[in-house]
Order: sequence, then structure tokens, then C-alpha cells
Amino acid sequence: MPNRSLFKNTHSLSILVIFFSALLASCSDSEAPSTESGTSKPSILKPIHQTPLNRQKSPETAALISIIDEHFSQLTNESKKLNETLIAFTKKPSQEGLQKATDALDKVHSIFVSGYYLDTCCHIYSSNLTNNENDLTKLSIKTKLDQYPLLPGYLDAVEGYPYSGLIYSDISITRESMEQEFQLGDPAYVSLGFHALELILKGSNRNRKVSDFSHLKSTKDTSSAPAELRRTLYAILLASEIENNLSILELFWESDSKNHLAQKPKPQANKFFNALYITAEKELNNLQIQEAALEQNTKIDEHSNIEIITLKKGLLERLIAIKESRIKI
Repeated sequence: MPNRSLFKNTHSLSILVIFFSALLASCSDSEAPSTESGTSKPSILKPIHQTPLNRQKSPETAALISIIDEHFSQLTNESKKLNETLIAFTKKPSQEGLQKATDALDKVHSIFVSGYYLDTCCHIYSSNLTNNENDLTKLSIKTKLDQYPLLPGYLDAVEGYPYSGLIYSDISITRESMEQEFQLGDPAYVSLGFHALELILKGSNRNRKVSDFSHLKSTKDTSSAPAELRRTLYAILLASEIENNLSILELFWESDSKNHLAQKPKPQANKFFNALYITAEKELNNLQIQEAALEQNTKIDEHSNIEIITLKKGLLERLIAIKESRIKI
């Protein structure tokens, strides 16, 4: 693979930081600002259809919409904090700053996973999106955010292979490049999302050191940037893409899925909520089994820990409690 420069001149790194910080805002602009790094603007996605919001929602529907609104508010707020925390770390790397960044990542990821039942019932992560620009965006946002397992050596050094992965390659650290590398040849080749950022921040052996990163500064030849700088740039890109993708999911909830839910005719809505209560109760029972297994130190999977289970239980209990509004009518 020919060697390609990450940036075209010595002040492009500063431009990249500004670009990543403003990425969330730029996704809504008709003309996204260009950078010298070669990073292309996010593709513009549009909902399949939009319907006017019915203001005469039933108490059940209103309660469910309120829960989902709150869920997205938590996701977007925490993802913004993650991005801000990580940028602060890259400006002045420290072990404390690295720990704060990993804690922020764990929090937003736990909230995201806790909403999987909401995706099952209301498709909040699986919106029907269209795109006319390229095939890359046909990959679902949910997949880009939370695909696992991944192959650690595909991204960074692992034991026995100290110079492996994208960090030690000459591949540009851009959104477009990482989308091209995503699952290129193997489902475990995961170059975007929560789990990729977790690997970069924690390391394959969960013993990442602050010396594995370098603070952002201009260099004369960024095409030969050291691994520490590439790791820093990659972490910023991943955090920015997480924030951007979550904002897109919230946009489609607000503009499409919420309206569709509010427009359900009463017979269809009753059937929907009857099924929701039954499956939520079953899911809650399954979580109690998982919780017991974790108390015995039994590892289940990457999406099951005490924090995630606690969040899931709280969400399911709130959903089941919506039944009370039907009884009081």
C-alpha cells in the first residue's frame, strides 16, 4: 500500500481537532466545511417518510415517548461529555485523564446497550434510512456503533505482535478510511464504534499507559507520524463519530419514528402495548437470571455487566409501569 500523508501541511492537525469538535454541528449543514486531512463530510441521510405528529396521544403512548426522549437525551449528553473529555486528554495526556475518558466511554456505552429493548419494540437504533451517495452508509448506524467481537490485532499492537494493526499502517485516520476498513474481509475487523474506542483507550491487555498517546502538535511530516500520535488521532475520530452517529439516531427518532408511534390507531396501539408488556416482563425475568450469574462472577458477554443490567432493569420496570395509565383511564 502506498504511503499516504495524514495531512497536507504542518498546521492541519489543529484543523482536524476543530473539525472533529464541530462534526456534530456540521452534519446538519448543507455545506460541511472541508479540511486538508481529506476527511469527507458525513453523508446526508433522510427518513423514508414523515407524518405530522398527533397531539392527541394516549397516556400509554405519551409515557413511552417520554421514556425514549429521555433515553436519547442521556445518550447525546454523555456522548458529548465523552468527546470533550477525550479532547481535553489529548491536549494534555495524563493517566488520570485517560481514566476519565475510559469511564466516560463505559457510561455512554452502557446507556446505549440498555436501550436495546427500545430498539426491539420501537426501532430507535434501526431507523429506515436512505442514502444516494455511496454504499458505505448502507451499513447500519447500530452496526457501526456497537459491532463486536472485534480482532484486537486488526487495530493495534497485541502481545507477540508489537507493530500490528491500523495504528502501525499508513492508512489515513479519516472517517472515510475507517468505513472502508470496517469488516473488510472479516466481521471481526471493526474499525468504528464503542468497542474500537475501548480497545484504543484500554489496550488489548487492559493495561494501556498514557505514554501510548502523544498530545496533538504540529509535525513536519505527519505521513510518518509515530504510533502514539496516530492513536491519539484515532481516539478523537472514534469519539466524534460516536457522538455524530448518536445524534443522527436521535434525529430520525424525532422526525420519523416518534411520529409513527404517535399515529398508531387505538386498536393497533392496544395490541402494540399488550405485546410490549409481555415481552418486557420476560426480558426482566431473564435479566434477573443474568444478574445472579454475574454475582457468581460468571462472565456472560461484552454487553452484560452489573451497570448495564441495572440500567436495563430500571428501563424495563418503567415500561411495565406504563400499564397503570391504561388502568386509570
